[in-house]
Amino acid sequence: MTRSRDDVSRSRDKLASDKGQLTQRLNTMTNQRDAAVRERDSLSTRLDAITIERDTLTTQRDALLRQRDVLAAEKDTLYRTYYSSILASFEEDVKMFTNDEHRELASSAGVHLD
Repeated sequence: MTRSRDDVSRSRDKLASDKGQLTQRLNTMTNQRDAAVRERDSLSTRLDAITIERDTLTTQRDALLRQRDVLAAEKDTLYRTYYSSILASFEEDVKMFTNDEHRELASSAGVHLD
């Protein structure tokens, strides 16, 4: 069976059309793949940034927890120091008041303590 020139021409045209369609599909798929790779790279970069931020926040949290533990350990000492200071000041005020009161009583009795 021999093919006519028209059949051969139509076959060639069909092959050229099929090739064009396949080339177009290949270009579309390549563009989609490139877009997917760019999106993956962008998401990977975001993930890296989020990981760095999480690690930074974790480090800050750990430092604050250590600081809290130190302050909790010092709390009793700070309270004792504070209340000792208040008590000492109060005792000093009482002594001064008592001394002044004794001086007044002695002075009114005619005794000089100086």
